[in-house]
Amino acid sequence: LLQLVNISPLGLKEPTEKDTYNGVQQDVAALFEEGAIYKITNPDGKTSVLFPRLKSHECKVDSDIRQLWAESGYKGRIDADDIDRELLKVGLQPTRQAKPEKRVLGKRKGPGTGKRRKKKQNNLGHLVLPSGRQ
Repeated sequence: LLQLVNISPLGLKEPTEKDTYNGVQQDVAALFEEGAIYKITNPDGKTSVLFPRLKSHECKVDSDIRQLWAESGYKGRIDADDIDRELLKVGLQPTRQAKPEKRVLGKRKGPGTGKRRKKKQNNLGHLVLPSGRQ
């Protein structure tokens, strides 16, 4: 399982026992606890993606950066309504992209109401031999 995750740098959907072997969930949990893989779960909580944890891609973060992060009070995902409220507090007007309106399709008037294309007829009259010659 670890080899399969390591050859998938773009992530591997967490396998289920229905799709693979019995005990795959325990193996995923063990690899996650060891720190051999990253497991990112969707907010809906239904699906997870496994990523390889490569030591060559990790970097150290200085303690002063960690302290600034802790002081910022970031608690995870921010709700869009909270962002709007914060913008209003500082005097900025929040702008959200409006969802496009659903277009209601009109009722078809019947078959063949659209423009019809005319077939071009090949005019090969100049290639026809004059009558009497064969």
